[in-house]
Amino acid sequence: MTVFEPINSAFFAAVTGARLPADSFVVGPGVTLQPIYAHVFASYMVAFSRPSGPGKPHPGPWCSAGDDVGFDCEFEIFVDESVPAGPIGRLDIGWLCTALLRLKSGIKLRAPVIANRSFALAPQTGVPALTLVPMETSSSQWPSEETIRRALGHDDLWWLREQYPKALKLMADPIFARAFGTYDGAAWQLSIPAAVLSLCASLEALMRPGRQDMTKTLARIVAAYLSDEPVLRGAHYQAIIDIFGYRGNSAHAAHWLPIEIWHATQLLLRPVFIQCLETGELPDPERLKEEWRRIPPEPRKPK
Repeated sequence: MTVFEPINSAFFAAVTGARLPADSFVVGPGVTLQPIYAHVFASYMVAFSRPSGPGKPHPGPWCSAGDDVGFDCEFEIFVDESVPAGPIGRLDIGWLCTALLRLKSGIKLRAPVIANRSFALAPQTGVPALTLVPMETSSSQWPSEETIRRALGHDDLWWLREQYPKALKLMADPIFARAFGTYDGAAWQLSIPAAVLSLCASLEALMRPGRQDMTKTLARIVAAYLSDEPVLRGAHYQAIIDIFGYRGNSAHAAHWLPIEIWHATQLLLRPVFIQCLETGELPDPERLKEEWRRIPPEPRKPK
């Protein structure tokens, strides 16, 4: 009997949150998106008697505890066994593709389960036997935008194809790997304050502002990274100052943060990570400090 080991075998990651706008789409060598349907569902169950012996089921009755969780998966990510293990490992290629699409589209995508064969062929019996492994099954996932979008576009897929090899190279750098992993993981935090704290940590890890006058330095280099236009630089600078003010109030004074702060933080950070991927390079904080001094922001007009 062959044991399914995703780190060495081909696997299929089912993705929920949107449909695929194509019959199939090649992301890179050995990595393909293809439409499927699978409903992944779960419920905590409670039994009230011990099993009669090892390996035996608990006798009934069983009762469901709380609401069921379910996901309609509309496409899968196929990772062929020929794809080599890279800096993130083969299994995380499924995560990386999903995370990149989450970043670009803003859609609440998730890959709750992986399998050893296509979900389109799952109802068929045969060899190998179907094996399923849970992946992204957290009960919480905060939306990145206030508007709800459920359709991936062809532009999202082409962007994924273009950025995928750059993302693999960037993930070999522990600075980007830590920053992007923290950014993507923020949506899975159990509370908005924890999620915002994670986003802020991801920005600090990516931009590396140093310890001296950290918040203002971070605001300057992020503003210089996002725009050469003085008015926009001033707006970005103030947005960082405001967000890290909220972050400080939450971290040091236990202030609660509303979901609007999450949305505002996401709105500012998404283009930072998108630009990093599109350039294929980490931001250079020292160069950005010089850029800030070269083109200072336009002063804010008094109200």
